[in-house]
Amino acid sequence: MEDDVIMESGKLIFIVAPYFPPSALPPSQRVRLLVPHLRQFGLEPVIFTVDQHYREESPDPWMLELVGQDYALVRVKCIDQIKSRKWGIGDIGLRMLPSLFFTLKREIKRKKPAMILYPVPPWYVLLTAPLMKFITGVPYAIDYIDPWVFDLKRKNFKARASQWIARTLEGWIVRRCALIFSVSQGILNDLVKRYPAVGSKTMVAVPYGVELNDYAGLARGEENGRGFTLIRYIGAVSDASVRVAKAMLNAIKLLLAHESLKVEFIGTSYAGKGLSQPNLTNIIGELQLNDTVTESP
Repeated sequence: MEDDVIMESGKLIFIVAPYFPPSALPPSQRVRLLVPHLRQFGLEPVIFTVDQHYREESPDPWMLELVGQDYALVRVKCIDQIKSRKWGIGDIGLRMLPSLFFTLKREIKRKKPAMILYPVPPWYVLLTAPLMKFITGVPYAIDYIDPWVFDLKRKNFKARASQWIARTLEGWIVRRCALIFSVSQGILNDLVKRYPAVGSKTMVAVPYGVELNDYAGLARGEENGRGFTLIRYIGAVSDASVRVAKAMLNAIKLLLAHESLKVEFIGTSYAGKGLSQPNLTNIIGELQLNDTVTESP
């Protein structure tokens, strides 16, 4: 649904979602799983996102069907990545930040939402959160899909600068929020360790679940007679996840003695098209699974 749709009833909730269908990245999945259920709680979602042109991941148009139509959409301007990468800036949160500030300010004045929700990453959109609260009085919530502060594996200048910003600003931002969600209790525990004052806030771990409506599309599909079972893993494989992926690949190797399988790992890197590197190629080779398993980072 497009920008100027007037919500029928209920309280408005603004959701800042740079990644939104047809993007299939984890932040997009997080928001699209949430949106179809908000109306039953009296909330009408308004999504603030950028045009697919400014995202670097390949689009998945079928995601639009899964998210439904129970939302209004506000498109935020964004600096083109082709221009910004000349200066070493690819983060979509940074590229949309100036326009996001003024767009949120304008739409808050027009529509008077009850709350603003920031699912992160990208984390830099959080820089608008306390400013919007100070200017407009509208409270905000944060949904941590990944932690903003973490121990660095690659200690180049860009990574160190990013973590310095995170460690400098995160406390200021979380102390002023109304409530905090996260995909795991561990993220919430770490936040309280760093900033004990936030322990008095409402903090809720909301793990990823299963959306049963996703299977409606499968029921409409047709058998393709390919003669083997296709397994797809869709999502990033971080350094912490490699051990789990390796265990899964070992299990698949055992299954090959009994089943005809093909396995596809898709989107294993957060990096954009042309910048991503495979994370599992060496393990696939070690286990001699090249004929069975493919990776498209």
